[in-house]
Amino acid sequence: MSSGEVESVTVVRPLKIMAFVCGCLALILAITCIASDYWLEADGFRQGLWRYCFQPSEGADYGCADNDKVFSERQTWITASAALSIISMLFIFGGTVVIGIALISKQSDSRKTMFVGAIGLFAFAVLCMVITMIVFPVMFVEEIQEYRENFGFEKWYFAWSYGIAWGSAIFTFGGAVLLFIDKDNDDILYREKNYYET
Repeated sequence: MSSGEVESVTVVRPLKIMAFVCGCLALILAITCIASDYWLEADGFRQGLWRYCFQPSEGADYGCADNDKVFSERQTWITASAALSIISMLFIFGGTVVIGIALISKQSDSRKTMFVGAIGLFAFAVLCMVITMIVFPVMFVEEIQEYRENFGFEKWYFAWSYGIAWGSAIFTFGGAVLLFIDKDNDDILYREKNYYET
């Protein structure tokens, strides 16, 4: 005579854990690039989403001012870029939290819904960040003639936090792709145990 028992075990797939890690890294990078003043740089000049910094002479300390006080005529696109960056960061945070909750959830249906929701949040975050990283330099290039006349520099380049912003977008996109690849896999494993009596 035998008796049986079926137990369900929740299995967490490695791709979903990697998507969570990508979300965490993307969030750290997004916070870093948003807070930095190093999006664009030239000799004695640097600019971020919030502040503009200028070095009056070589070896002197940089003096910084808010972008809205220095560039009032450019305020619209700078504000739009900053707002899109903040929105992107919030959506990265939301997607990462949703993945974290889904990873510890025991209900299979709600887990799948949460993972699909996280894909949407990450996709929107990537869209906002990419728009920011296109608008910011394009508008800057349009106004480069004014910079050349007023400040006397010829060369400018993207600084490190602009690269970090791209890194954030890439990690966010990677997290969404990892979730999308693994979205149809079942996370519940059923095991049957049979007990035999002799």
